[in-house]
Amino acid sequence: MPMNTCNKHPSMQAERHCQQCSKPVCVKCIVNERFCSEACNQKFRSFIANYKKPGDTSRSPIPGVIFFLAVVGGLYFLAKKMGWLPW
Repeated sequence: MPMNTCNKHPSMQAERHCQQCSKPVCVKCIVNERFCSEACNQKFRSFIANYKKPGDTSRSPIPGVIFFLAVVGGLYFLAKKMGWLPW
């Protein structure tokens, strides 16, 4: 298995990988404990600053329940009118 070496220092063993671009990074190159360069650090900060959480996608079950009851009720009255129900 080849040794994982630093992207900038091929003779140094990489201790981590950049959180932004996944390049291998040695101890000398680590920026802010997570990145290979200040550019990657800035890209990550920009992403976090512009990130918008997804909106609330949960919906109320009430319209679905009302629709279900209307369909079942309609089928009941149709079956009653057609004489398909014994009661």
